[in-house]
Amino acid sequence: MLEDEINAVLQTEDKLMLDFERVEFMASSGIRVLLAASAKLKEKDGLLILTNVNSSIRRVLDMTGLLDFLDIRQ
Repeated sequence: MLEDEINAVLQTEDKLMLDFERVEFMASSGIRVLLAASAKLKEKDGLLILTNVNSSIRRVLDMTGLLDFLDIRQ
């Protein structure tokens, strides 16, 4: 499960880069995982970076108010 993998990485890392190149759809559970990861990283002054976010995912993040909150790079 993605959340388990992210949590394992966050135990030893303070920076996480997620490549969204092959992500075509994100449900509310995916948004929750991103928010949880971002919060955990923020607690230890870390950084969550999303790359290759397509327009559909970008719209979802915009509608939820997360577009300005997350570090999104191409």
